[in-house]
Amino acid sequence: MHQHLETIAVQTRFDDIGEACVLEHTAGECDGVEGGSDRERGWPRRGLDSGNVVWARAVHELSICTSIAKIAHQAAAGRPVERVRIDVGHLRQVVPDTLRHSWEMVVFGTPFDGVALEVREVPAVIECRCCRTRTRLDDPIFRCGACGSTETDVVSGNELFVTSLDLSVEVS
Repeated sequence: MHQHLETIAVQTRFDDIGEACVLEHTAGECDGVEGGSDRERGWPRRGLDSGNVVWARAVHELSICTSIAKIAHQAAAGRPVERVRIDVGHLRQVVPDTLRHSWEMVVFGTPFDGVALEVREVPAVIECRCCRTRTRLDDPIFRCGACGSTETDVVSGNELFVTSLDLSVEVS
């Protein structure tokens, strides 16, 4: 008997305050994971067992990581997780390095201790309504790079998704 990795798609988005909205499991409700309190499931409260909730809310990466762990726990359905993949848009005001560090803090001492968090940064891209040119943004200035118009639509950069999990699967 040996183990191999199986990747599963999760398809989960976050609302503006970082709480998870599990699309296929909660029919649009943003209540995280059903069934018992965070403490009963072994999850730290808002990323901190100390109860210092005010500090946890001030650093929204901790809240996001707590939600990511809940999503992964539910999607894995008891199977061991090796890696969690997420997409983070440039416009979401999430610092990827802070997110990775927060992940380590949130999952310490939980079933996800040691699970890798893979962050894919999605660039901010706008499309001009006047000339249809797409412009990649480094700064949040929504002006067409070709004609200078401010009549633009965001094409990418608002993403905050858990995209997939790598699960360890026993094979006989």
